[in-house]
Amino acid sequence: MKILIDKQNKAVIATGWYKGKKIRAVAVCHKEDTFDIDFGVELVKKKYKIKQTYVKMNIHESNAKRLLGLRDWIVKEVLSENKIIISLDSKILKDSDDCEKFIKSKYNK
Repeated sequence: MKILIDKQNKAVIATGWYKGKKIRAVAVCHKEDTFDIDFGVELVKKKYKIKQTYVKMNIHESNAKRLLGLRDWIVKEVLSENKIIISLDSKILKDSDDCEKFIKSKYNK
């Protein structure tokens, strides 16, 4: 986190990054109050921490949403594969029965 003190505008600005997301927090002194730099720095750090937590939460919400989409796709694919397995199992039974009938037709006359 980088802290910038803007005495002219009676403001303290904190900027930084978290996983590619920019975070910016500002603490501005009321124009009628005396500018207390130390108070402003502590306040902006607290505001920055809150904004950083929001950024982290948004990233994790996005990850969870993406993973749920993957889960739905995986479930769909597994169901599709199971249908194919059931169909192939039926084909094996039919082909085995046909093979057995063929052998019997030759030797059980």
